Amino acid sequence: MSARSRVVVSVALVLVTVLILGTVASAATFRVRARFANGDYRWRPKTLEVPTGSRVVWRIIDGRHNVTSYSDNWSKSTGTLRAGDRTSHTFDDGGTYRYSCTIHSTLNAGTCIGMCGRVLVG
Repeated sequence: MSARSRVVVSVALVLVTVLILGTVASAATFRVRARFANGDYRWRPKTLEVPTGSRVVWRIIDGRHNVTSYSDNWSKSTGTLRAGDRTSHTFDDGGTYRYSCTIHSTLNAGTCIGMCGRVLVG
C-alpha cells in the first residue's frame, strides 16, 4: 500500500471513529424523580431536555405514582409504582413527550393539572 493510500485510510478511520463516538456521547441516561415538596407531589425536574437516543428513568422517591403518556407521539402506561420502583423509556425521535401521574393529576381539554411533566428531545 502506498503512503498516500495509508493516509487516506487513516483519515477515513479517524472520521468514522469521530462519528461513532459523537453519536454514543450524545445518548445518555437522565433521571426524573417523583417527590413530595411544598405540600404536593411533583416530578423533578418537571421539564427535561435530552438529546435524541436518550434513556429517561423515572424513580419513585415516596408515595404511589404511575407514568402515563398523554401526548399522541408515544405510549407509556405503568401500573402503580411505589418508593424505590423505577421505569424507563428511550426516546429515539425528536419532539415533546408529555406524561403525568394519573393518581395525582387531572387532564382538562388536553391540559394537565397537578403531577405533570414533559421530555423535550432533540
